[in-house]
Amino acid sequence: MSDPHETIHPTVRRLATATCVVALLPISMGALVTTLGAGMAFADWPSSDGQNMLLYPWFRDFADHPEKFVEHGHRLAGVLIGLVSIALFATALVLERNWVKTFAAIILVSVVVQGAIGGARVLLDQRILAMTHSLTGGAFFSLCVVFRLLCSKGWPRWNQQPDRRLTPPAAAIVAITPLAWSHSIFSEVCCDTF
Repeated sequence: MSDPHETIHPTVRRLATATCVVALLPISMGALVTTLGAGMAFADWPSSDGQNMLLYPWFRDFADHPEKFVEHGHRLAGVLIGLVSIALFATALVLERNWVKTFAAIILVSVVVQGAIGGARVLLDQRILAMTHSLTGGAFFSLCVVFRLLCSKGWPRWNQQPDRRLTPPAAAIVAITPLAWSHSIFSEVCCDTF
C-alpha cells in the first residue's frame, strides 16, 4: 500500500473501530470507580490482593465488596484495550504504510502509559495521578477516534478538498475532543473521592 490515495486495509479499519469502542469500557468503568470512590480498593498493582490480575476471582466481590468488583473490572477493561491495541499495531505493521504504523504505535504506547499512570496512582496513592489518569483516558479516546477517522474510506477525498472547508472528520474531531476532555474534568470536579 504505497500509494497515498489507496484506502486503509479493511482489517486495520475494523481494528481501529474496535479500539474506539473498547476504549469506552475502561473510561466508563473508570467513571464508576470514581463515583464509588473505589480507586484504592486494592493497595497493590499489577496484582489484585496479591493475586494475578487475570486470575483474580472478581465475581465473588460483587455483593460483598462492590468497590473491588468495580476497580477490578476497570483493570480488566484496561487489559482488553491493551490487547486490542496490540492487535491493531501488529496488523498495521504487516499491512500498512509508515504513517499508519506510526499512529498505531502511538496508540499502543499511549495505552501502556495510561496503564502505568493508573498503576502508579494505586502504588503511590496520589490524587494528582488519579486526575492525570482520568484526563489522559479522555485524550486516549480522542486519539483513537482521530485515527479511525484518518482510516475512513472518505478521508483521502475529504483531505483533498480545494476549498479547505471544515470536513466531516475535522468536524467530528472538533466535537469529540472537548467532550472527551470535559467528561474527564467533570468527573474529577464533581466526585470528591478518587
